Amino acid sequence: MKSQIEEPIYDEIDEIRMEGIENKDGIWIDGMGDTDSSIIKQLQKTDDELKSEVFWYSDTNGRKEKVAIDYRKYFIWLKRQGLCLLRDGKGKTSNFEVIGITDGIIDKENEDTIRVYTYEYFEDQPSSYWDDENQYGVYKQGKSGDMWCKIEVMDKLFNLSFNRNTFSANLLMSWNSFDYNTLPTLMDNAENVYIPFENKIVHISKNKMDMIDYDTMKKKGNIWKSQIINHKISERNRSEEGVFEKFCRLATSRRKNVVLAETQDWTDSYETDDESLKSLRTAYGYLISGYNNPSQPVAPIFIDGDAEIGMEEGRNGKSAIMYSMKHWKKMSYQSGKSYQSIKTSGGRFQYSNVDIDTKFVFLNDTPEWFDMEEIYDRLSDDFEVSGKYTNKFVIPQDKKPKMGITTNYPPIQKGGSARHRMHITPFGNYWLNVKENNEEPYYDKHLGKMMFQSDFNYDDYNDFYHYGFDCVQQYLKEGLHRCNTDRVKVKGLITKWEDGSDDGVVRWFVDVVENERIKEMTITPGIAKKKLHNELMKSLATQPQVKFKWINEEGRFQKMIWDVCKSMGYKYNDHKSHMGDTQNIRKYIVKGEYHIVIKK
Repeated sequence: MKSQIEEPIYDEIDEIRMEGIENKDGIWIDGMGDTDSSIIKQLQKTDDELKSEVFWYSDTNGRKEKVAIDYRKYFIWLKRQGLCLLRDGKGKTSNFEVIGITDGIIDKENEDTIRVYTYEYFEDQPSSYWDDENQYGVYKQGKSGDMWCKIEVMDKLFNLSFNRNTFSANLLMSWNSFDYNTLPTLMDNAENVYIPFENKIVHISKNKMDMIDYDTMKKKGNIWKSQIINHKISERNRSEEGVFEKFCRLATSRRKNVVLAETQDWTDSYETDDESLKSLRTAYGYLISGYNNPSQPVAPIFIDGDAEIGMEEGRNGKSAIMYSMKHWKKMSYQSGKSYQSIKTSGGRFQYSNVDIDTKFVFLNDTPEWFDMEEIYDRLSDDFEVSGKYTNKFVIPQDKKPKMGITTNYPPIQKGGSARHRMHITPFGNYWLNVKENNEEPYYDKHLGKMMFQSDFNYDDYNDFYHYGFDCVQQYLKEGLHRCNTDRVKVKGLITKWEDGSDDGVVRWFVDVVENERIKEMTITPGIAKKKLHNELMKSLATQPQVKFKWINEEGRFQKMIWDVCKSMGYKYNDHKSHMGDTQNIRKYIVKGEYHIVIKK
């Protein structure tokens, strides 16, 4: 036991104290007969701490004694190891999850992890502890004789089990409880973002980025273990464009309206779309940030801007970029192909794989029928999770995960409420054309390697994370940058009014307005609605099937015109705008006929 104490330089009295140390009935006494000298206090503390860890005892009620567990003491020991409860409310009956807090790190626990932790903890202790009654030693009978050895106790811990009927009640009686508001955690805010890595915590503000030691940040709150990124971050040591950065730039690039020479490569027809790229960068920075602005509940939506209407998969990189968020935070993946509406019986379990420490929910390739109303409450309010055969729990608004969507179909939106909850970034078709030209992204002319695969090395990951830092900083400075999404709006209108077949009717009207092809329509008194319908029929002379579909649909055509004007921001009988904002109120009668004046 003495060997466990680091011995300083002693004088003669200290030597007497040391030489005469003995243990009487569990109490350490030094050579001077004292029990409060510094060396005795250290020895006694060591024994007391070890003895307090003993929660097993000898059960002698049967024919043969056996090792048994005192579960009250066991739960108290677990409490000292940092286990506690995270409740989703302040009420006595609120649901809870088991968590552990060790050295400022929070981790989710359950019965299995508790059993494993218990076994491994005592497996690491020396066998001699079980031979000392003042440490782990417990007599098999009475207060003398044989003690339960380490192997016998470990066998009991190996087969440790909990009573499911009383487990929850035992935890509530034994452990401390927190709710999301009282659990001290390191939180992002509107001005600061904290990103924990293996070796440092990166602090990003509008004008600065620092790499900070963990010890410096302890006072700011605990960190979820799942938040710690499995990478040792360092300063970026090269200036060229990173692999992921290039992928994002090309994914949002647009094809130029040029004819290439025979000597030029097909890639020469693409140019960077600065507006779409800025929209993507600020959206990516927004998703990395953990701050949920209550006045700006938004879901970034990455959508095929150039893909054909009805194409199931644009293959343009939108999902790859959104999916890369898993390298930043714990993610819940939701497949659009199996997505269940909240209006169906299975819809309430749609987010059952969301956990208490989930920080991002990815809805990939949402179906054509997907309505933004599906996620209104999850964007604006608390995030409720209902699992099959498990208790539901609620993550409060400021701690809930953010949501991101990829789709080829413009989401159904009803009114301005939906528009304000969306941040749309249109993607080009560069990466689709890579496939169509029988090439691969890892070719040297494109990326030179596959992202996040075996040849994606330390420097590539470092570049990736630094690109994310830049995106966060741009978001903090500028907010979400909304780019021109007219091409996306047109796709949505086609889906709505032409049943997704793209017969050219919506595009014809947009072209007429954008290029003022019917001058009569742009000046007062405008054009008669019936005459405009006749102009459409003329344009469809070479499309008899489409003409047949619309020849008797003048009323539907007029409703389409109003809807297109509202979506695209065109001025519809603007001289009547002071009267209201409906098509009927803006009715303009000239010589007994309904006329319309439309300007872009």
